[in-house]
Amino acid sequence: MLKPGQNVAVQVVGKFVRAPMLSEVDPERRLAVVEVSEVFLVSRCLRVSGRTKIRVWLPRQPFVPQGGAYQLEGTFHLIERARNPSIFDPEVSALRQGIVGELSLASWGLIGEPEFSLRLSMLEAAERCRRWIAAELAKGIEDQEMPRVLTTTMALGTFDSGNAELEEPFRNSGTLHIFAVSGLHVGLLAVIGWMFLRLTGIGRVRAIFVLLPLIFGYAFMTGWVPSAARAAYMSAIMLSAPLLNRTSRPMNSLGCAALILLCSDTLQLFQPGFQLSFGVLAAISLGQRPIAEPFVPMTEHDPFLPPVLATWRQNTSVWLRRQLLGLLSTSVAAWLGSLPFLVMHFHTCTPVAVIANVVLVPLSFVSLFTVSLTLLAALLHLHSVVIILNNTNWLLAHAMMSSATLFSSIPGGHFPLNPPSFAPAPEVEVSVLSLPPGQAAQLLKSDGRTWMLDCGNTQQFRQNVQSFLRHKGIARLDGMVLSHADADHMGAAPSLIEGHSEIPVFIGIHEPWRFDSHATAMWKLAKSNGNQLQKLRAGDHLSIGKANLHILYPSLEDLRDKGDDRAMVIRIDCGKMRILWCSDAGFGTEKALLQRLGADELQSHVLIRNQHRSDWSALEEFIVAVNPSAIVSSNAPRIEEERLPEHLRQTCLRRNIRLLDLNETGMVQIDMNGQDITLRPWLAGEPISIGSEPRPRIAYGQAPRPLGSGFQSE
Repeated sequence: MLKPGQNVAVQVVGKFVRAPMLSEVDPERRLAVVEVSEVFLVSRCLRVSGRTKIRVWLPRQPFVPQGGAYQLEGTFHLIERARNPSIFDPEVSALRQGIVGELSLASWGLIGEPEFSLRLSMLEAAERCRRWIAAELAKGIEDQEMPRVLTTTMALGTFDSGNAELEEPFRNSGTLHIFAVSGLHVGLLAVIGWMFLRLTGIGRVRAIFVLLPLIFGYAFMTGWVPSAARAAYMSAIMLSAPLLNRTSRPMNSLGCAALILLCSDTLQLFQPGFQLSFGVLAAISLGQRPIAEPFVPMTEHDPFLPPVLATWRQNTSVWLRRQLLGLLSTSVAAWLGSLPFLVMHFHTCTPVAVIANVVLVPLSFVSLFTVSLTLLAALLHLHSVVIILNNTNWLLAHAMMSSATLFSSIPGGHFPLNPPSFAPAPEVEVSVLSLPPGQAAQLLKSDGRTWMLDCGNTQQFRQNVQSFLRHKGIARLDGMVLSHADADHMGAAPSLIEGHSEIPVFIGIHEPWRFDSHATAMWKLAKSNGNQLQKLRAGDHLSIGKANLHILYPSLEDLRDKGDDRAMVIRIDCGKMRILWCSDAGFGTEKALLQRLGADELQSHVLIRNQHRSDWSALEEFIVAVNPSAIVSSNAPRIEEERLPEHLRQTCLRRNIRLLDLNETGMVQIDMNGQDITLRPWLAGEPISIGSEPRPRIAYGQAPRPLGSGFQSE
């Protein structure tokens, strides 16, 4: 009944199945899951019955749901597909969990008497536990953001999207499993717990009975994420085998854990995490010994030396060599097992992970051991010991971050590896991303070169643009063009340049504007990377592969205080085909272009535009001069300043111009060849083909001829 993106007022009746937790996406709100039995659509006076799950966004204020039925009121919308191609599809992921939509909660109330819910009580206890652990691990290092976040994230799996840059070195070095709670952490915790329990002198059987609740409690406390659940089941099966007088066999335990998980949720089979976990563990079980076997003689004593005569140095050397061989062979087997899934799901290959894991896995073990001691000291109220141990973790966090950064910077250590495509590549490819209101980023590819035309702000670059680059298999940019000094268009540029050193960056002739605050993103960029900036003005040309960029605006005379009125206008040519990139051009820019340039210089097959915030734009006389077959435009229907002008829609209807609204189509990919252009909307609409024949030009003020009288629609 509902269209994607449509918001409706609803009243729902249901029960909470997950207690409210702080959200990583929006730290100001909490997120819960409700199993709904009835939905009432207020505007349609329609009541829908049936069981399903929805996410519920709550204010951050404390709210502890009890068992029993609740009536919730608010605004509901369906789970939407990602607006840009990405390695993660939120719609598919949510539907596989049975979640169909999201509710922004306005009011709630309990229907009838409250009921006791063991699940909700345990979830609330787990949330309190997480808050206590996070507070204890932060003592003494509150002002040290990186070590505090890294230690807490590694121990609990909690992660703030505002610190997403910490994830990059671990991702690029193939050690992301260390950065978040995974099977590695549950396994290491089991080893640490076993060490502590053996020191107490209790028997093997008693130690197992103590250790099993500890493992499952930790997995539950960290949110019962699939990776932790898999590891908990696997560890429980391995530990329980001696209780049944059976020998623990890794492949048998692996198969049993997989069977238990798939019986509880068959859709886990489609999750990359499930495939990676069991693929890696199977590869280690089957491949670690054959990989290590040829090198075993290198780890033994001299065959002519009786072991009883070996010195402590010789014994230590043998022990270290055996540990190193075990780590290396396990790392190689794990990397080989993960490679097919990394290429299939994440389009990346990280051979440096073989060496990186040898360093980072021991460091993470020591860090988790220190975390365990910290929490033990906190339980005993040893405040000074807690601070000392947290500062030890500060040192370990820096060591892990430095190691991950070093390994990720090794040339060839990580690179994109897309599955092969047999479709011919276009001569020029322009991807116009769909971003939140006021923001813009486009990607231009030609002849193996990749350039950004604007890059969005820092948050959206991490959430959308970076994921799109990974999806396209792009590890490095070759250059960047920034249209004007708007943080929503170029705010991510400083951090982006930092990760792509020595790439050329082109800005407008008047940037940074002399009257702007020196705290703006453009001034910061000019101060920190001034040697990389090159200025462009009207009449300049830039070649990127087979794409020729002609700068049409601004000229030296265009001294305007508003950033949008200084935005560059660029015509992109490839053979006979043209794209006009207008950024946030408004009334003044369009009038200046009409006065200075003839229709032949402005005419283009496709017009790409964003909305000027405070000025009239998309003048009909300008559209007539450009005479495009298609217009790609941003649109924010709920924000007046960012809304696509109604007069532009009417102009497109009268003149038979295809209007692609990024709010409806999602990302639009423009494949450009010397004789034709194809536009491919990501979410909605069929591909649009445009030939090199010019459209009939109809003068401004002249009524277009009706269709069927010689005027052809694309």
